[in-house]
Amino acid sequence: MTPPSGYITQSRPRGKTVDALLDAALRNVSTEGVPLLPLHREVPRNDPSAAAAAVCSLADEGVAAIVDGGHNPLLCGGYGVPCLSIRTSAAKPGPEQEALIVRMEPEKNIIAEATAGLLRDMRWFTFSLVYDNMDHLVLLEPVLSDSAFRITLVKIQTKHSYMEVAEALDKTRGSRVVLALEPSHLRGLLRTCSAVVRRPLQVLVATPHTRLEDLQAASTKLPLMGVRLGGSISASSPVLPNVDMEEALVLDAVMTVHRALQEWPKHQASPLRTQSGLCSHRQKWDQGRDFFQSLSQVNFEGHSGPVSFNAEGFRSDFSLSIIHFSKDTTSEVMR
Repeated sequence: MTPPSGYITQSRPRGKTVDALLDAALRNVSTEGVPLLPLHREVPRNDPSAAAAAVCSLADEGVAAIVDGGHNPLLCGGYGVPCLSIRTSAAKPGPEQEALIVRMEPEKNIIAEATAGLLRDMRWFTFSLVYDNMDHLVLLEPVLSDSAFRITLVKIQTKHSYMEVAEALDKTRGSRVVLALEPSHLRGLLRTCSAVVRRPLQVLVATPHTRLEDLQAASTKLPLMGVRLGGSISASSPVLPNVDMEEALVLDAVMTVHRALQEWPKHQASPLRTQSGLCSHRQKWDQGRDFFQSLSQVNFEGHSGPVSFNAEGFRSDFSLSIIHFSKDTTSEVMR
């Protein structure tokens, strides 16, 4: 019998899209010889108690792996169950914690170095950087510390500062602008710039998790470029086209579990047997470490680009693209 896998998604407006992608991906891989038995839990955003309860219930069901929705992946390690983490987490394991975490997203400092390389290749050595928090500044840290770049920093404090920032950009000598913003700030600023800015701007959105639909909507009045993990969006998914980065990572997490289950009998003498009641009885799955190693050895071309991991579960191979959005076309301009 195929071991079940757990999936935790966050309650949000696009939750139905994530669920549809999971359903499509599971149907797709289940026709390839090893069916996946999914157990789904949806929890509110920024609710650690609900996330802990969801992980506990999945551990009691006897799952072989848990695909999280951006929550603390260390929760799974308490039960010896591997976690496939969609968002890079700052949480560090304690001295007695076992971190069985497969990270689908590359570490932020590695993405930052790759983004810096793209800016150098495009010869963007002078630009205005609009940001809203320190986490987003990390994405540009290599160029901020490089004397070859001349950068004007502009911070968005609240939605009431959109007009002030847009007017400042309209008066800035240079025309190049890099945006590192949360989705709500990005949408608000782009709408304001489309209405206020009277001269042409070259805009690059540097946050890879930005929704494609947000860029496509804004590009009808303001040509944009966006950083994206993986290759061209036109072929981003054989299951569901034009998926966003987070959805692409979920799809690749599903395939990672599928591939690990396929490979298990080839490299392990004993069959994979999960344990139920791990949370209720405060136990750890005795094959969890071995299955984590199987997950870490998976290698394939995924929806978010090439997928492979090192022995510690960190993603070790990926590519970044620059996607150009204009009124009538969407195309990849650099990789």
